[in-house]
Amino acid sequence: MSFQTLLHQDGKWLAFDGEQVRRLDARPKIERASVALSDFDGAVSQVISLEGSPAHAVALIEKRLRADGLIDNESKILIHQTRTVGNGYQALFTAVPLDRWQQMFAWAEAQADHCLLVPTVALLWRMLKPGRGVVLHGGRQVVFVASLRDRILQASALAFSEAREDLELTVASLGERIGRELADGDADALQTLDVEWISVLTPRPADTRPIAPRLSDVRPGHDDWPRGAQAATTALGDAWPLRDDPAPDEGGMTFDGQFDPVEGAEPEPPAQEPDTLRLPVHATSPWLDEALLEIFAAHSGASVRLGPHQEVRDEAGAKYRSGVAHLAHHVTAMIAVNPPASRLMYIAERLLPWASAASLVLAVALAGMGGSWTLLAHEANGRADTLRASAEAIDQQIAALQPRQALPEQYAPLVQFIERAGKLQGALDPYAALASVREAAGHDVRILRLRLEEGAEPVLRVDGVVNNAVEAHAQGRQVARFVERLRMAGYVPVALDPQSGNARAQTPGGAFSYQLKRVPPQAAGKAS
Repeated sequence: MSFQTLLHQDGKWLAFDGEQVRRLDARPKIERASVALSDFDGAVSQVISLEGSPAHAVALIEKRLRADGLIDNESKILIHQTRTVGNGYQALFTAVPLDRWQQMFAWAEAQADHCLLVPTVALLWRMLKPGRGVVLHGGRQVVFVASLRDRILQASALAFSEAREDLELTVASLGERIGRELADGDADALQTLDVEWISVLTPRPADTRPIAPRLSDVRPGHDDWPRGAQAATTALGDAWPLRDDPAPDEGGMTFDGQFDPVEGAEPEPPAQEPDTLRLPVHATSPWLDEALLEIFAAHSGASVRLGPHQEVRDEAGAKYRSGVAHLAHHVTAMIAVNPPASRLMYIAERLLPWASAASLVLAVALAGMGGSWTLLAHEANGRADTLRASAEAIDQQIAALQPRQALPEQYAPLVQFIERAGKLQGALDPYAALASVREAAGHDVRILRLRLEEGAEPVLRVDGVVNNAVEAHAQGRQVARFVERLRMAGYVPVALDPQSGNARAQTPGGAFSYQLKRVPPQAAGKAS
């Protein structure tokens, strides 16, 4: 988005649009976003030293201006910068008559598009760094602003006309003032101050060859002339020294460069060229801005350089050199005097191209990320399909093995038998019990039946009869010897009724029954 720059200085309006410049008769009606640089028709701009709080600067400045006679009506005080100096402070300001301020403010806010209203002095200060200064020349007006190490310096001058001779004298006088200020304030200021010269509109000279000096203007080189107040001279015939305080019987140089003789005293008659004013430095450049720059540098003693300029054309095709584009480059919404809402909208419109570019870059980045994520999603889907196929193959193998994994019909009884055998193995081993009972019976008794009875604990029931065929001396103790042998084998025999199973019962015919329990290993160890 392109912006046009409007310059309002010395009561004139100029419109800059790229390499084109137009002169306007009055405040224009703009149809596109613009930046308006204004001196508010030559409003008072100064640097003032005050004490107290900067919050009261507006009231103090207005009181001081009224006391000095610089304003007599209500004014709008625009404070551009404040700097603490010792126990007080300096304020750089512009005092605009209230009616003029209201007209300019209403005009800027009534435009169809954004119009940023920027005071010229505020913009010049915005361009400065410590140890730097700037001179703005436009028409008859020359404005100087500098940021020194310990203070703010500002001065301005208005020539009688736009003639080259008047401008040269005005710039010489302004340079003298600046040189005195720098010399009085800071001894190192002249060595460190770097000044940038900017011209609003400088006509291209018809002849670009250096201007030859007139015989009466020939002077020694720059280095042969003293700096400071004695450097600038003017003459009506011979040169008259410029002094800070003229002698009682001599004339003095006024601010605009005119010789002011003392009342009753007659000046020395000129020797030659009675109507010509002469400068101690002859500017040989055909360009007006370069010539004024040379004169300002010679009279102020500062280091002055020409700022960035570009060539522009007016409606008639005439060529000029202008530094307004360089000024517009430093414009920010922070130094504008528009309402906050207007400044925010201006910033938003200025950032719109960048926001659009950022959105485009973001869209491209998101598209790239989306494509990358799509590829990753396809790869993930491919891996998922592969895993799904592997899982299906495993399920098929499992289904194929299911018939082989089915249990046989006799598996449950077999498991019960194994469990029962294991239980018996742990509590009462039938095979070992049978061998023990056979050994305990010997020839004393005959075993009729050996039966395993299950309950809370497996037990072995032994049914038998006494063997009467033993020798006579062994009869009568057959059952006792049988029981004793069982106990020695680790069993606990409990007598039962052979018929009913009651304990401690025995039939007359020699039949007996015993229930055998296995002695726990711990009990057997204690018994032994």
